[in-house]
Amino acid sequence: MEAIEKQKIEGLIELALMNPLAVSKAINESGNSEFLDYLDREAEKGNLNVGKLYYLLKNKLGQTLLSIFKKLAVKSIIKGTYRVTKPGRGKIKGTSPYKPGKTDFNMEATLDNVLGKEIITYEDILGIEKKRKRKGGVIILDVSGSMQGDKIINAALIASVAAHQLRKDDYSFMMFSEDVKVMKRAGERRKVDKLILDVLNVHPIGYTDISKALEEGFKQLQKIRSKNKWAILITDGMYNRGGNPAVMAKKFGNLNVIGVPGQQWGKIVCRMLAQVGNGKYIEVKRYSEIPRVIKKLMI
Repeated sequence: MEAIEKQKIEGLIELALMNPLAVSKAINESGNSEFLDYLDREAEKGNLNVGKLYYLLKNKLGQTLLSIFKKLAVKSIIKGTYRVTKPGRGKIKGTSPYKPGKTDFNMEATLDNVLGKEIITYEDILGIEKKRKRKGGVIILDVSGSMQGDKIINAALIASVAAHQLRKDDYSFMMFSEDVKVMKRAGERRKVDKLILDVLNVHPIGYTDISKALEEGFKQLQKIRSKNKWAILITDGMYNRGGNPAVMAKKFGNLNVIGVPGQQWGKIVCRMLAQVGNGKYIEVKRYSEIPRVIKKLMI
């Protein structure tokens, strides 16, 4: 196949969208190690098209190639995560004994501490100690409708960003359409590669039940032990199953809503859910914007 011989991953994706069986057959029969080396180099660069190609062909590849493609897909998404975000941690400040070169000098606390003393020692001098601010929350991702392209890859990227950013914190990640799939539960430890593959293997349907998703999200949020808890709902706001999601949204103390491209009435629903959920509403024009927005909301 010309696309394989010329090592054009974009060309393969276009063909796979139209006829995945023909593309997978050509790859299975080609035995082209140069093409696999090319995919490996692209995965190393964080080219998300490698993951997209895996998603389009995963049910039609031979067992050996399937195993190789899985590893390449995971690598491309993990490497892509590093392009989206760098490790970030919120900080809270407290006081501790001053250590020259190790802590910052706390003038106000020290003056209060030495007031009335004739002799001052290092133990009387207080410094500012930066402590890591624990956080935690739930990410509730709408995957209803077609998942034939960038949407599923961004879902995997979102899961990877969450795993990276919150690797020392507790969180839950779930995807929903008519039903809810909890990919990572609160209190559960999951390897990021397994989480990514599970996301790429989700087969959603066209119906949407936001209320059910918020109900499960609230359950997971209650299991997280942190004073700094948040929830992020990512949806177009257009639901056709279940009750009014505002009923569940009102139970949240910090429900942020990321509105993805959709119809006007869905945007109205998204704004309303953020308002009653005491959170922020952020509208994005492209799915590729979501990972960076999520990173900011998790801080």
